[in-house]
Amino acid sequence: MVEKAGGKLNPIEFVNFARQGGQIRRFHMRPTLHTSTVAAHSFGVACIVNALYEGDPPVKVLQAALYHDLAECIVGDIPRHTKRIFPEIGRLVEVAESDVMREHGLELTLELEEEKLLQEADLLEMLYYIVEERRMGNQMLDSAFGNGARYLEEMRPSKVAMMLQHDVISHYLALGGVIV
Repeated sequence: MVEKAGGKLNPIEFVNFARQGGQIRRFHMRPTLHTSTVAAHSFGVACIVNALYEGDPPVKVLQAALYHDLAECIVGDIPRHTKRIFPEIGRLVEVAESDVMREHGLELTLELEEEKLLQEADLLEMLYYIVEERRMGNQMLDSAFGNGARYLEEMRPSKVAMMLQHDVISHYLALGGVIV
């Protein structure tokens, strides 16, 4: 059972909510060649979290990686750059997402370093997705790649995250990508 505000979220409710949230499309404001879903993204984030912890991540951080975008099935997928351009929208979305996660018993409390690594993994997964799009010929995501790379750099990434950042940027540039 997963804890739920006012009770427990039974296994059927949890699986249905997780599956519904996992089907949400990402990059809905940009042209893509293949659909990125919250489920695929969250799996990628969990894999990167595992790499950032060098194969020994805390269970709650893996859970946070898997659940971190599930609230989007109710709140919607508001792009990171929109939240940065309009901070008041960002704060409102953060409160709404937190409320949804708490109501569904999925709010996890992470230490600051754990939260930072989760954010690094989230950004790195997006960058790897954009490299995959570029590999298939999509040249329409340069600004999204540039924004993500800058956001990650601003975080002063961990040593392993810096290695992954170098890898993904190298691939992007080798494919003719331009960081704008």
